[in-house]
Amino acid sequence: MDAPLQFEVERPFASHSLLTLVVCNGEVHVLPNPHPDQLRVVVHLGASLRHELTPGRFLQEFVVGQKDADVEWKLPASSRPVIDMYVPEQTALDLQLGKTNLLVKGVRGDKAVNAGKGTVRLDVSDGDSEYHSIIVDVAMGSFADLRTEDNLSHHFPFHQELRGRGDATAHLQMAMGRIEIAKEN
Repeated sequence: MDAPLQFEVERPFASHSLLTLVVCNGEVHVLPNPHPDQLRVVVHLGASLRHELTPGRFLQEFVVGQKDADVEWKLPASSRPVIDMYVPEQTALDLQLGKTNLLVKGVRGDKAVNAGKGTVRLDVSDGDSEYHSIIVDVAMGSFADLRTEDNLSHHFPFHQELRGRGDATAHLQMAMGRIEIAKEN
């Protein structure tokens, strides 16, 4: 479906695959798909595009293969896009984001997040047992580990590696903004 304020598409996508997502502007949510082995993309716009264009016109790349998918959006910030990516629970993520607010919740596997400006929030079920390491790099902004009651917050420039007992790794990079790690509820 590709309408003036909404876009939706769903494709077969195997568990333990890699999603590469490039987004210039917008709020991005990466969540587990209730339908296993499916990739579902839902885009809602907060403002219409000029000349009655649809969000699909700004989809630069959408390639879904056997074990990977590449999705790239270049929606204008003025359209206030919200991009919901529904993936199998076990999916590795490579996210390249411009000006965005990101939430990753309920998705297990390796994660590489590189954001220009905004907020990155990674909700973990139990960071110590889920991840072998979480590397956090903030050039300008702040980092908060909200998993404990201490709510430790650090300001830029900041680099830290959080160690755990799990198999997955996460590398979260922010040029200007905030990174948060929180306990999933």
